[in-house]
Amino acid sequence: FLNGGGLGHRPKRTLFGHDDAVTCVAASSELDLVVSGGANGAVTLHALRAGRHLRFVKTGRGSSVRKGTESSSSNQGQALHDSQGGVPSWVHLTEAKVSSARVLVYCGDALFLSSHGINARCDAPPIASVTLTERICALCVTWDERFLVMGGEKGVVAIRTTHDLFPWARLDGANCAITAIAVAKGDGVVIGGLADGRIAVWAPV
Repeated sequence: FLNGGGLGHRPKRTLFGHDDAVTCVAASSELDLVVSGGANGAVTLHALRAGRHLRFVKTGRGSSVRKGTESSSSNQGQALHDSQGGVPSWVHLTEAKVSSARVLVYCGDALFLSSHGINARCDAPPIASVTLTERICALCVTWDERFLVMGGEKGVVAIRTTHDLFPWARLDGANCAITAIAVAKGDGVVIGGLADGRIAVWAPV
């Protein structure tokens, strides 16, 4: 529809793999992938164009994968249950390079953030993970896919590198929960929407 074409009134295909409500979803046409998180803690990858189930992503420290799991656009498979990793509330596919592409997952109830390789095995642990010290209300990734920008309930903007989740910068001064976040392309200006109705702008000095 972005190019002026129309979309069908019905879904072209239906993807299976979750056995509970889907809580978040992201897609990349460049990577031909769909990543989704479920209410039972499952995170799954599908091929965007073919609709084929590819694998589950092990997000938590105590995740387990059910053997023989398989799913497609016509057959529903068993879902992975990841109770210790938390419930995914945000997922993202980085597109910097296919060889270094990542799945980013944030589980709000567990304050758990993790980064995963898209070609890793189902039982592979996260490439990087961190348990945060405050609840994150808003997340976005910079246009170059290098940084994850997060706004928290304590009014702090935390910036981490996407590949290893290393802390890169901290922006203070909001004095209020940050409920929305955006980064302007090019100059790196960070804009935060605050719980009290203000909008904070952090710009280069």
